[in-house]
Amino acid sequence: RGRHSRCASHSRGSGGTWCSRGRHSRCASHSRGSGGTWCSRGRHSRCASHSRGSGGTWCSRGRHSRCASHSRGSGGTWCSRGRHSRCASHSRGSGGTWCSRGRHSRCASHSRGSGGTWCSRGRHSRCASHSRGSGGTWCSRGRHSRCASHSRGSGGTWCSRGRHSRCGCCTRCRCGYRFFFRR
Repeated sequence: RGRHSRCASHSRGSGGTWCSRGRHSRCASHSRGSGGTWCSRGRHSRCASHSRGSGGTWCSRGRHSRCASHSRGSGGTWCSRGRHSRCASHSRGSGGTWCSRGRHSRCASHSRGSGGTWCSRGRHSRCASHSRGSGGTWCSRGRHSRCASHSRGSGGTWCSRGRHSRCGCCTRCRCGYRFFFRR
């Protein structure tokens, strides 16, 4: 105990409880299973509740509120509302979608495969598209733009344009553009 006090109690099982009180208080309670609950209260409050399965829910309320809900599967949904809002929805598969709207908006959509797409629009926009393979493309546009494209092999390309521009293209074996060999 002191300016910030922290207390912990662990049971004989995998669960336990702990709590930290002060300017910002945090409390956690874990059940004997894989789930548990914790909550942090103060200027910014955060609360989390995890079920016995792989899912759970958590929520942070204050000047900026954040809420998350995960289903029993690999998917779930979470949303943060406030001056900057962020929302995410994950399907039962490996894919999902999430979007952040506000002064800077960010959106992402992942397919059921290993690929997906995401995009951030605002003063600085960023967009990414990943194929089902190991490759993909992403691009950031704004005051400084950056673009990257990776092939299914070990190669890829990326380019940053703005006050300082940098561009590179690499094949599966070696770089292909002539400017790479200039000195």
